[in-house]
Amino acid sequence: DSAIEDAILPTDFENLFVIPADDGLKGIKSGQTQLEGGELRLRSCLMRLSSMLDQLGGSSRIDWILIDTPPSLDRLTMNALAASDYVLVPVDPGAGGRGALGDTIEYVYSARKWYNPTLQLVGLVINNTDPRTIYDQTTEQLVREIYGDLVFDIVITASVRVRESAESRVPLVFCDSNEFVRYANMYRALRDEVLQRVG
Repeated sequence: DSAIEDAILPTDFENLFVIPADDGLKGIKSGQTQLEGGELRLRSCLMRLSSMLDQLGGSSRIDWILIDTPPSLDRLTMNALAASDYVLVPVDPGAGGRGALGDTIEYVYSARKWYNPTLQLVGLVINNTDPRTIYDQTTEQLVREIYGDLVFDIVITASVRVRESAESRVPLVFCDSNEFVRYANMYRALRDEVLQRVG
């Protein structure tokens, strides 16, 4: 129940801050905990934060807020969609990702209809794929045929380096080896495509 500004933590990296998740989210996700403000709670908190930062001005500005949600269509995800300007949907060829894609897009459209009429689906990114396998090649081809220009050009391939970066809590761009640099460049290319699409 603390104010969102009190939950913001600095990191070891300049101009990068996090609001970490905690176990309290489990109760909200399962429906056991009442969420005051319902599906619009996060949106309300971010609007208050934005207003506070506008009043401070100068170096207090935050350019982007990235909300990472679990791959589930639940109340937490709807809160994130209701609070967002844009949504980027990662498509994982394995683990049922291909089959769940249609449901995910419908969920985004539901969020736009009921809670956030200005929400824009910026696109789909093929993620965690192994282009050496026929299954993943077929998945990418199928997704591109169905969704066309919604699919980003960049493809993020699977790598243990990405997991190592996450586990060590060091962004890929700060990891020092050619293998890390290769994957960091994939995410830079994704960033560039996102910025190009949102203008």
